[in-house]
Amino acid sequence: METPDLATLSTWVSERPVGREADLITYKLESSLRPQILAGIDHPSAGGRFYAERVLSSLKGITDRVVQEEVYADPAEVRMDATIITGLYRGGWCALPGLSELGLTDPDHCYRDDDEFVEALTGVYRELMRAMRDAGVGGHLVHCGRDLTESEADGLAGGKTLLFIEHPDPAALRLLLEHQPVIAIPPADLPVLVDLMEEFTVRQVILIDPSSADLTRALGEMDADHLASGGYCSSGDCEGYWKERIAQSTVPAHPRPS
Repeated sequence: METPDLATLSTWVSERPVGREADLITYKLESSLRPQILAGIDHPSAGGRFYAERVLSSLKGITDRVVQEEVYADPAEVRMDATIITGLYRGGWCALPGLSELGLTDPDHCYRDDDEFVEALTGVYRELMRAMRDAGVGGHLVHCGRDLTESEADGLAGGKTLLFIEHPDPAALRLLLEHQPVIAIPPADLPVLVDLMEEFTVRQVILIDPSSADLTRALGEMDADHLASGGYCSSGDCEGYWKERIAQSTVPAHPRPS
């Protein structure tokens, strides 16, 4: 998400209630969520990759993305963010980057090996997410890279967490399905997913940025109650983006082929 100009920020600050703490990340959280609410999105989510800055500031024992000592969590700021999110939309979700997206390193070997490192960090990550859920956030969407590992997936997956890889290759898609029954993919990956559905239990498929035609094709492979339309706004006009997502998510009623 782009950083707003000074005039926009000044107006935003002047309109906030006196005494309520806020910073640039607060502005971006609100700006990512409001257009979804206005467009009528059923399950809106604040946040995105920009939330890495907040996550990093909440992980103590790290300086400039380098581990200096045993890492621990300070959830005060994410708890504050959770109250912002739920104040705008009760039960709203929060999107944040996965561990591999943070680029953390442990050159001085504060942890014995990579497995211990990932286990410790995913434990701290879960603590931050739990603090946000305790404050009313409905769940988390975690942006992961194609280099998502088995140990990271094991540590982060959960009933109120959706692991998401923007452009998963077949191996990454398989790893996601091993850890969760809900999967979010671009429409182009649907044929690969359909093949894997014979191996894995898939409760819901969320197509990212689908057209009406994409949804119609998907309905030829699965029942409507297992299919959803989703999106991720990376442009400046998020209000227009989410309204277009609503328009494209309507398909003509038709029976599923037998």
